[in-house]
Amino acid sequence: AYLAGLAAGGCVAPMPVTAADATLATMIADADAPCVVASASQKDRVEGIIAATPGLANVARLSLDFEAEGWTRLLDMDLPAPGEGELPEIEPEDLFNIIYSSGTTGIPKGIVHTHLFRSRQMPRFTAFGISADTRMLLTTPLYSNTTLVAMIATLAEGGSVSFLPKWNTAAWLNIVETHRITGCMLVPVLVQRLFKAPELEATDLSSLELTVCTSSPLAAATKNEIIARWPGTFVELYGLTEGGVSAILDLKAFPDKSGSVGQPALASDLVSRDDDDRPLPQGEVGEVVGRSPAMMAGYHGRADLTEKALLKMPDGRIMFRSGDLGRIDEDGFLVLMGRKKDMIIRRGVNI
Repeated sequence: AYLAGLAAGGCVAPMPVTAADATLATMIADADAPCVVASASQKDRVEGIIAATPGLANVARLSLDFEAEGWTRLLDMDLPAPGEGELPEIEPEDLFNIIYSSGTTGIPKGIVHTHLFRSRQMPRFTAFGISADTRMLLTTPLYSNTTLVAMIATLAEGGSVSFLPKWNTAAWLNIVETHRITGCMLVPVLVQRLFKAPELEATDLSSLELTVCTSSPLAAATKNEIIARWPGTFVELYGLTEGGVSAILDLKAFPDKSGSVGQPALASDLVSRDDDDRPLPQGEVGEVVGRSPAMMAGYHGRADLTEKALLKMPDGRIMFRSGDLGRIDEDGFLVLMGRKKDMIIRRGVNI
C-alpha cells in the first residue's frame, strides 16, 4: 500500500497506532488525505475516528486483510496493472511522505519529505554496501523514519526487506541466522536486549554485514561491547526526521571515538551556536545546528513552526536547529552534552 501510493503520485502518511484516538484524529485530519488504509486490528478505531471527526465523512476506507461494509478490500479491487505511460511523472519536489512527530505530549507536527529528500539519502547507505544483494531486517514501525530510511534505500537498490511485526529477541536472532540476513536497523534498547539474550552466543550472526542504530544515542559501554562482540560494520546514525542535522559514526573504524555520535554525514555541515545564535569556537558547548542535502520541505500546514526550526545564516544558507547541546571535538566528531529543550525518548521514538 505504501509503495502503491507513491507510484500513483501520492504522498503517504503512515499513522502511529500507539497514539491516542484523539491524536490520530488530529493527524488524519491534518494530512487531508482522500483515503485511509487499515488492517483488521485498526478497523474499529478508524471507524470511530471518522465518525467522531468533522470533515472525515468522505474519506474512502481501504482494507488490507478484512471484509466489511463501507470498506474496499485492496486485494479484491479488479483493476488492470497500469500500462506504460499511465502512471504520473514524479518530479523531485513532489511530496513523498508526511511523518508525524511529537504526538504524545504536544500537538503533532507533520514533517514533509519530498522525492528529492529521499533520493538524497541514498548515497549514505550505498556507501556502506547496501545493494541488490542486501537482505534487510526491520523491527521498528513503518511510521518511524528509522524504518523508512533503511527500507527505501534497500528497495531502491533492488535488495529485499523483511519485517518483524513485533519485537521478540529470540525470533529476531532466529530470522538472522535462518535467512542469512545481511543488514538490520535497530534502536539502542533493542541492542541492549540482544546483548542480554542467553541465545545470543549460540546464534550464528556471521551473515550480518551492516547494522545501523539510530533514534537515540548508544551508551559508551554498549558501544564498547559492540566493538568487541558484534559482526560486520556497525554504524550509529544521529539526526532528525526533519533532516539537516546528521552525523555518522562507524564504531569499529573509530573505536577511540565511542563517546561521540560521529562526523557530519556526507555533504553535511554541523556547528554549535550560543543562545544568541553566534558561532562558538571548536570544543565549546552550544546548540547543534546543521545543514545537509536532505532537508524537509517543512511542517505540514505550519509555517510558524517551520520558521522556528530554521536558522538563517548571514551568507543566506538555511540550517536546522536540533535542540541538542553538543561540541565539535578537535577531529570534527560531535559529542552530545544534553538537551536545550525537554525530550522524552520512548523505545527509540522522540516525543
